[in-house]
Amino acid sequence: MRYYRLVEALLADAPAGGLAQLAAMQGYFDQAHASRDFRRYTGIGQAEFRRHLNGIAKLMNTL
Repeated sequence: MRYYRLVEALLADAPAGGLAQLAAMQGYFDQAHASRDFRRYTGIGQAEFRRHLNGIAKLMNTL
């Protein structure tokens, strides 16, 4: 569940505090753990996901 919350937060472009704060807010012990989960399920890192995020990803998350 925390992975899905992490993706939702990334799609919402929140928070301004960075990926470490975002991971902590979703229940991860540290940002490295969140990064491993994210890369395992998506094949890319969180920062790359945020850089390449487009309307299609946001649309797919709302379906």
